[in-house]
Amino acid sequence: MKTKSCLAASWPLTQFMATLLLAFAPFAHGATETVLHDFGSGSDGKYPASALIFDSAGNLYGTTMNGGSAGFGTVFKLTPNDGGFTESLVYSFLGSAKDDGASPQGALTADAAGNFYGVTSYGGRYNCGTVFKLTAGSGGSWTESVLYSFCADGRPSDGDFPSGKLIFDSSGNLYGVSQTGGAYGGGSVFQLTPASGKWTETVLCSFDRAGRLSGNQPVGIIFDNAGNIDGVTLFGGTKYYNGAGVVFQLVQSSPGHWTQTVIHRFGINGKNLETPTGGLMLDAAGNLYMTMSRGGRGGGGVVELSPKSGGGFTVQDLFSFNGPESFGFYEGIASDSAGNLYSASPVDGGGCDNSGCGFVYKLSPGSPHWTATKLATFHGWDGAHPIGGVILDSKGNLYGVTYYRDPGLKGAGVVFQITP
Repeated sequence: MKTKSCLAASWPLTQFMATLLLAFAPFAHGATETVLHDFGSGSDGKYPASALIFDSAGNLYGTTMNGGSAGFGTVFKLTPNDGGFTESLVYSFLGSAKDDGASPQGALTADAAGNFYGVTSYGGRYNCGTVFKLTAGSGGSWTESVLYSFCADGRPSDGDFPSGKLIFDSSGNLYGVSQTGGAYGGGSVFQLTPASGKWTETVLCSFDRAGRLSGNQPVGIIFDNAGNIDGVTLFGGTKYYNGAGVVFQLVQSSPGHWTQTVIHRFGINGKNLETPTGGLMLDAAGNLYMTMSRGGRGGGGVVELSPKSGGGFTVQDLFSFNGPESFGFYEGIASDSAGNLYSASPVDGGGCDNSGCGFVYKLSPGSPHWTATKLATFHGWDGAHPIGGVILDSKGNLYGVTYYRDPGLKGAGVVFQITP
């Protein structure tokens, strides 16, 4: 393990918050929700909390934080079948007792060969989390391998509690974030480099647990059009830990050397959106979009950062939802060819223990303001608390997961589809 530094702080996010069934629920605006899979008792997975991913054949893949054969979470697959989907178990994590990962938290990433990569927030040889790979074999088989176990030197200096989605560069290196650990205890941005069948980890940036101006607790990264790494932190941005978060950028000055710059600090002023939650998306023009958990009109929303021609960025709140509506973590954003944005909020204004069961929404460009449309509102029996955002297929259908199912919040979650 190699290490470098920058500066930020925090501790892990707490965990937010039978049989296959089909449920159809009509909504205003003509959308229809379909429950594609109900995790039921959790034997094939429990509590999905991350965005789904398609393979080239149209199969859906995702992760669950718990459940499976050993109870430490799963990777699952949904295969299109006669107008519906059939679920199958790809892998059950075994936990640190077997030097395997536990509790995957973040969407999977695919390489050109169809293999998947992801992180677990716990487990591994030192129970600080892992980076794993699933290799596709013949007959639909998969082989899991642990590429890296964190706390490799007996301390969390290389990162602890990794989460979110990994990203690849053009050379095949992997990049991700840990929410704690690093050289200063407040999380890290790390790189994994393959060589001779092994992977070497390098910490590109360590955030300061004391709560510095550079932010703390990174929750998402993405490559921009210039090859820089853009990311967000959940907290920090002031000299105190409880700042409203920042947008940061890592620029590679020479091979292996990265410099961190804060390109925006969110303020706690009640007027604007604050506290980014990791849902990052970049459009062709270089505009960066992210989901936020609070501020504005009292609920969460979406922010756009647009690069200026002379340098710097313009920050705009595209839309903020009303008071009791709020957003969860790792909320991915999808977009269509018309420039509309799609995501989900885990809670809304009523039901489900008075916090709401959540909704899926669409943001449409407009001047001077964007327009928000709720495409689907969950009721408990059809899913509760959509988390991880949504993905979009070529026909305009949306897919995602809910953390629970049923009004008593006892169900193990569902996979859903929304047809406009």
